[in-house]
Amino acid sequence: MRIDKEFSGYQSQMVKQADVTLLQYPWLYPMPAPVAQNNVSFYVPRTDPGGPSMSDAVNSIDTSALRTPGCASFVYTERSYEPFIHDVFNQFSETKYGGAFTFMTGIGGFLQEFL
Repeated sequence: MRIDKEFSGYQSQMVKQADVTLLQYPWLYPMPAPVAQNNVSFYVPRTDPGGPSMSDAVNSIDTSALRTPGCASFVYTERSYEPFIHDVFNQFSETKYGGAFTFMTGIGGFLQEFL
């Protein structure tokens, strides 16, 4: 299975956020669809679950563009906003546990899923 490595010497360790999958969107880096799908499949379980919301927004956009069968895009869309909305004013946070409020990158990623 061919994937794009996070960096030279990358050994499958946990990554903070979607970096390689950003090559597909918004960078539109040319790659065969099977490699693009392999990148998503490989990096999703290796992305820090406590990391920024933008990772799942990018995963949703990528799987939609790839027409990945099943409900992957739907699941990534839900994961890209639900754990990041916090009371009192339903602010969008940087991480599931807080961080920056109101986190515009996360909001922007969520909105781009619908474009």
